Amino acid sequence: MKTIYTIIPFLMGLFCLSVSGQAFHMPAASPHVTIDQAFSTSFIKLDYSRPSKNGRKVFGALIPYGQVWRTGANATTKITFGEEVNFGGEVVEPGEYALYTIPGETSWQVLLNKGVDNWGADGFDAQENLVEIEVPVERLDRVQESFALSLESLSKDKAVLRLDWDDTRIEVPITADNDARIMAYLQEQLQKDQPPYMQIAGYYLQTNRKLDDALQYVNAAIAAKPQYYMYWTKAQILEKLDRHTEALEAAKTAVDVARKEHPAFVYEYQRNYENLRDGKLK
Repeated sequence: MKTIYTIIPFLMGLFCLSVSGQAFHMPAASPHVTIDQAFSTSFIKLDYSRPSKNGRKVFGALIPYGQVWRTGANATTKITFGEEVNFGGEVVEPGEYALYTIPGETSWQVLLNKGVDNWGADGFDAQENLVEIEVPVERLDRVQESFALSLESLSKDKAVLRLDWDDTRIEVPITADNDARIMAYLQEQLQKDQPPYMQIAGYYLQTNRKLDDALQYVNAAIAAKPQYYMYWTKAQILEKLDRHTEALEAAKTAVDVARKEHPAFVYEYQRNYENLRDGKLK
């Protein structure tokens, strides 16, 4: 028995060392970041490294004005689009691009370039620029210690690429004209054995089109497996079709089903019902 009690802690210790060994890495001066952001019908990916200010004056000193910058540290910063987008007013095809910038005191040039295998600005070739846009500089009321790229203000077809470092911010709007792509996908799904009826009905409701079809599809979804949120979708469709009494009935059913199956959502759906009843539906 003593042998067993001795071996078990020893094995546990080896396990902990192994796990901690796999997770250990030395701190990096400019940590690497990968952001995979779902966007529109696909994604946007950012791949970059984050230098720090460390008490230095950054733009106009550490990073000179008027010179091509890797937009981060180490390898060239990259941005990947999973579908065609409008990037700051320019149409960009799906693919991976090097993201270069040329900082200025009041505005920056933002460049999408083919040189994704470059190390920083080494190997940069302006002839490989696919997009060249100019954006204004915004002064922050705080100091951003670590360089940061992020995707902000996300919606179903819009995002903002934001760059913050030191006292400086720039932003590039990104949009996706995704309606035709979505409609083609939904039509394709309708031909399958188990169409995503709720997904289709929800998009028709969102875009205020084919509402009679949307009603048909939400009814099909309810017939297959009724859920409280389906009845609320049905209520909104009926309201748009000027069938107010039926819409109220569907909204009330959503409350009743939620009460039985998901009590935590009763308050929300009761409020939806009351807003619909009182003409406050947005």
